[in-house]
Amino acid sequence: MTGDQIVDASSGVDQDGRPSVNISLNGVGAAKMAKTTQVSVGKPMAVVFIEYKVDTKMVNGQKVRHKERVEKVINVATIQGVFSKRFQTTGLDSPQEARNLAEHWLHRLKLLKNVP
Repeated sequence: MTGDQIVDASSGVDQDGRPSVNISLNGVGAAKMAKTTQVSVGKPMAVVFIEYKVDTKMVNGQKVRHKERVEKVINVATIQGVFSKRFQTTGLDSPQEARNLAEHWLHRLKLLKNVP
């Protein structure tokens, strides 16, 4: 699943009052998530933020652009059941961590929507 399949993310609390993040996916993401979680209950699932950083250096008087892929694990959770279009990530350390994670996804959505 990729970030462009996320349609909404919000922080909140679970049924026990603990911090959580609620995610909504589009149809493509929902189908992929259902297929993946069906065979992965009890296994860990990581959220990996991938970005490409471009660095420009002068080499022999010429500008040379170097594109580097940077990956960062921002959350790891255990899959508790089969889900698809909507799901909740729990086990976060604080409400602030939940807000940060939701904002991270929302920021990614904003970037994707602004790409022509």
